[in-house]
Amino acid sequence: MCIDSNDFTGSTVLGADAGYITCNTLNSFLLSKFTFYTDDGEMDWKDPCIDCASVLATEWTNGADKMHVHLYHFGPSCCGGSKAKVRYTTCGTARKLVQDVTITSITQADYVDDVKLVYEGAYASSIGIWDTSLNAVKAGCTVTSAAIAVRRAGITITFTANVDSDNADDAKVAAEASGFNSVLVSAVSTVNTALGKSVTAPTLASVTVTAPDATAATNGNNSDDSDTGVVLFILIGIGIVLSLGVLVGIGTYVYSAGDEKTSDSSTEIKMPVVQGYSVGVQHNDPSNEAFKV
Repeated sequence: MCIDSNDFTGSTVLGADAGYITCNTLNSFLLSKFTFYTDDGEMDWKDPCIDCASVLATEWTNGADKMHVHLYHFGPSCCGGSKAKVRYTTCGTARKLVQDVTITSITQADYVDDVKLVYEGAYASSIGIWDTSLNAVKAGCTVTSAAIAVRRAGITITFTANVDSDNADDAKVAAEASGFNSVLVSAVSTVNTALGKSVTAPTLASVTVTAPDATAATNGNNSDDSDTGVVLFILIGIGIVLSLGVLVGIGTYVYSAGDEKTSDSSTEIKMPVVQGYSVGVQHNDPSNEAFKV
């Protein structure tokens, strides 16, 4: 599973979340999950059938356990402590998380400036994309938010997080956790202190969270450029069609006018030649049972 086989430490014993198995056992277990695996003792990570596509497509336990998640989480322990040394850790899909958090103890008017800054940082921290060394959202990720007033009391904050592929799976699992409201409340205090602000954390009882809507992230700029290109293409096409119509109409009119001249006219009326036109166009940690081989 290591990019450099010399980095692999097969005798290393993993923690409780991996069932205290060795890296050798984990390695064999993961290889056995590929559909094209054959128990002949010769298959390894250099097999030409193994690539990002096959890694992303390989899952088990009704889809709860995924190959790329296991490599990302457990691989570093077996490959010198760095995920950069593990194969296929960048195969994950970047995600966009949208999640509503209702807080009854603050108003829409309160949710500006430092309060908004701290809460966005707290949300980033809660889903694992807060860089504590920089006190900022991790590079490659973003968090934005918007608040609306709730009829009875408080506000609903809609957090939108764009998470890179390295952190996407962890972020989704964290946001879906049952105790996420408690994590968020704690993070408000932590981030507030880190940023040197004076924002009061809400009480746990005042915070209600909904399940996040997690989708594959898209590049908004590319999408806009694409839409603009389509519109421009359509407009160019319409312009050309109209131009052709005008030219043909003029030609027809001139030709008809020529027909109405007397027979002794020596003027020869020719149809205009119209040139052709073309337009380019969790983290899903395995249970002990999952690693029984």
